[in-house]
Amino acid sequence: MQTGVCQWCFARTVPTFDAMATARECGYEAFEVGIGLETYVSLSSSTESLSSLRRHADGLGLTLSSAATGVGWQYPLTSNDRAKREKGVALTTQAMEVAAELGVKTLLIVPGTVDMETRFDDAFENGVASLRSLVRRAETLGVSLAVENVWSNFLLNPEELRQFVDQCGSPKIGVYLDVGNVILYGYPEKWIQSLKGRILGVHINDFKKGMPRGKGFVMPGEGEVDWPQVIMALKSVGYDGALTIEYEAESGAIGTKLRQALARLKVIQTLKGF
Repeated sequence: MQTGVCQWCFARTVPTFDAMATARECGYEAFEVGIGLETYVSLSSSTESLSSLRRHADGLGLTLSSAATGVGWQYPLTSNDRAKREKGVALTTQAMEVAAELGVKTLLIVPGTVDMETRFDDAFENGVASLRSLVRRAETLGVSLAVENVWSNFLLNPEELRQFVDQCGSPKIGVYLDVGNVILYGYPEKWIQSLKGRILGVHINDFKKGMPRGKGFVMPGEGEVDWPQVIMALKSVGYDGALTIEYEAESGAIGTKLRQALARLKVIQTLKGF
């Protein structure tokens, strides 16, 4: 079970080469690459630059365990706007291609939102159709798409998320579970049990209710996640992928914060014999 860190922990101005080096210096074994339009690893990156990043990771002894893209916020796969939805499909395809060049097998995606222009039923239907259109390319590239549970008024319980990925009809479509994101409306351990066989990645973070807006996410162990129950649930469903820290450490002494988070993660890994 590898310890990992997400590139989203770093400021967008930090070059990926430097972020990888810092992650390894702090003791992490795996790294989740951020893929975006203009930040982190660009969707328009050349094959040469991606090969260089891959060699850099290999030289550091750092596994590129996954990649993550947030293009679904700007161009939701769920949108009733056909042009916006098709743009989302095209950008997700590009992100898969970048991930494949990096040798990454799992790509975290944001599926979309329910808003004033998009009803839940429409979002569900549009999202499933969009993901189905991506399956063949995902199979060709050997990259799985992992739908993250995010605060988008969409897929707010594990049954909905399970039904959503199952209707896509391919093992290349799964779930990326963000533990802390669950706390406002559920229990992570229950989600894990309900999503058995579908979890392709796990973000490790914690959340404390009642905090000012934007301040609820805290270091693992400082919030309301029941970590022994989460670890037992992950063990029970046979999850063996990386446990990836996603904690906003970009301000202040990032190395210190990432080391603290890693120390908490190592404690978490030992709970209940996991």
